[in-house]
Amino acid sequence: MCGSGQGLPRHASSALCGRNRAEQDRTLSASNSSIDAGVSSMPTHLQSADSTRILTVISHQYYPSLVALDRWGLVPLRGTGRRPDYRPVFLGWDARDWGRRSERADHLVARVRRMIARFRPALVVLGIPTHEGAFGRTVRARIMELLEALGIPRVVRRIESAWQILVGRGVRRAARDLADVLVDIAFGHLDASRAHDRHRRLRWYALALGLVELARRHPRQAAALVGRDVPGLARLIRRQELRLRPAV
Repeated sequence: MCGSGQGLPRHASSALCGRNRAEQDRTLSASNSSIDAGVSSMPTHLQSADSTRILTVISHQYYPSLVALDRWGLVPLRGTGRRPDYRPVFLGWDARDWGRRSERADHLVARVRRMIARFRPALVVLGIPTHEGAFGRTVRARIMELLEALGIPRVVRRIESAWQILVGRGVRRAARDLADVLVDIAFGHLDASRAHDRHRRLRWYALALGLVELARRHPRQAAALVGRDVPGLARLIRRQELRLRPAV
C-alpha cells in the first residue's frame, strides 16, 4: 500500500512510494524539462499520464493549494530522471507576497498550467472553500476555460462535502482533525502537526477532495489505497462499486 507507508520511516515511505510508481511516471520525464520554458507550447489536448490521476486546486485569494493524487497515493514532484524528487505534490502557498489581486490571479493560473502540463491529470477537481470571494470565482473560471481548451474533465466540489464523508456531519471543522484522519487511513508519511498553519491548511482539504473523488470514480483503487475503514468513505466506495459494476 503506497499511500500509508506503515512500519517505515517517513523518508523511506516516500522513496518506496516513488519507486513503486516510477514505471507509471516514466513517460513524463521527457516533457518535464521543457515545462518551465513556456506553457504556450502546451498541446490542444493532453493525454492523461494515469487514468486515476486527479489534480485538486483550491484557488484561495491568500492561501491557494494544489494536490496531485492517483491510485498509488500522492504523486511525487519528479519520480524519474537523473535527480528524482519523491516529495509529494501536496502544496500550499502563502500568496500574500505575490503582488496585487490581479497579479496573484495570473501567478496562480500560471502555476496551475505548469502543474497540468507536468502531471497530466485525467480529472481536475476545483475546490470551493467555505468563504469564497470574487478572487476565487474569477480564478476558477479561468482555470475551467483552460481545462476546456485542453479537453480535461473537471468537477467543482465544496470542501465541506469531503469533510462530511471523511470526518462526519455535525463535527466541528478543524484542519487538524481532517489531517489526522488522512494520515491514519492512507498517508502516514505526511506530517499533520502543522495542519493548522494558514498557508498549509487548505492542502489537507484539497487532498480530502481528491481522495473522495478517487473513491467516486475508481472505487476499487481507492479501497486498495486506504488502509483503515472510515464509515463514510467505505459506504461511498461500496455504493460506487455497485453502480459501476458491469451489467451481467
